[in-house]
Amino acid sequence: MRGEEQKDLRKFLDFVYKASRKPEEVRKERRGLDLEGKLWLSAIILYGVGDTLTSFLAFEVGGVEANPLFKKVLELGGGAPAFALLKGASLLALYLISKRLVGRRWVIPSLLTGVGLILTVHNLLMLHSFLILH
Repeated sequence: MRGEEQKDLRKFLDFVYKASRKPEEVRKERRGLDLEGKLWLSAIILYGVGDTLTSFLAFEVGGVEANPLFKKVLELGGGAPAFALLKGASLLALYLISKRLVGRRWVIPSLLTGVGLILTVHNLLMLHSFLILH
């Protein structure tokens, strides 16, 4: 087959494939992230990024890490890169665990989102208090 014929054949097969799909598949494809994806995105934003950034801002004004594992990483001199690596590794481990929870994959990212929100707000309140007092 020549190049032009191959392109026509690909277009035709693509058309047939799209026409043969069920409406639910097409709707799901257009929606973008499903609920689980949205929950993981919010977990990454709040727990992964929000808590990490606000924690380091709090450390700059005298705050201390409450989580014993993360505290040990900081005491050993790992600093921000080791802290972020441990945070990323914990997110990855929890993601892999959640994939095995058939029918309940939303549980872990929901909990992480809630915990991330609480920790981020706590850190921001601590920073606010420090700024008012100094």
